[in-house]
Amino acid sequence: MEATISIQELYQKTQEGPLNIIDVRSKEEYGEGHIPGSKNLPLNELPKKYTTLSPHEDYYLVCHSSGRSKRAYQFLSKMNYNVTYATTGVPSWPGSLATD
Repeated sequence: MEATISIQELYQKTQEGPLNIIDVRSKEEYGEGHIPGSKNLPLNELPKKYTTLSPHEDYYLVCHSSGRSKRAYQFLSKMNYNVTYATTGVPSWPGSLATD
């Protein structure tokens, strides 16, 4: 069974403490507004760069609407990473988005 979370539930979890949130949108999309504290690892770079992630950490994957985060979830879970993906996208984030 897939591990999923809504963007609203993810927001609530961030209020309890820092999380490893990976935004798999393009660098341009990420730059236009992203979840504060998230890291950008575009889906097209994931096959080459996933080893920069620790297999011992939990990660939450987000994108614009859930399509890319689901694909990233499928890839990373096959590589035995602890991942959960958001079923709704960054535009639904209830808090402020960062542009740094």
